[in-house]
Amino acid sequence: MIAKEIIEKTEIRNLGIDATYEVMPFLKLLNPDKSESIIKTRLWQMMAYDNYQLFGFYNNFELVGIIGGWTLTKIYSGKQFEIDNFVIDDKLQSKGYGKQLLGLIQTWAIKNDYQSLELDVYSANNKALKFYMTSGFNISGFHMIKAV
Repeated sequence: MIAKEIIEKTEIRNLGIDATYEVMPFLKLLNPDKSESIIKTRLWQMMAYDNYQLFGFYNNFELVGIIGGWTLTKIYSGKQFEIDNFVIDDKLQSKGYGKQLLGLIQTWAIKNDYQSLELDVYSANNKALKFYMTSGFNISGFHMIKAV
């Protein structure tokens, strides 16, 4: 009997608006209090901006996570990719996929002349805080919001 070798192939793909329904379960996981209609509308609005990109993370051609972000230039950080909507399939979390995806985005950012990665994380999300801290991110301030 010949042993069957399983080759794990991971990649990121820049997604367009046509991937809305494919990424919806991931966005709903991040935003359980928002309706799918609101998520879809806001995603389409974000995708209309030239400085927003959404990437799908594929493992053996199956979507297992997403990561989006904004291209910004700030005095304190230079050209940065501000990470937004980063989530791995809940059945695959804590298995190294998030670390792998973050590494792929960092490699992509370096190749595209970014000087930094930045992100916001909910202050009550201790699991995410620990993940980002062990991934080399530092707390540099507080993100504050006021609805208008």
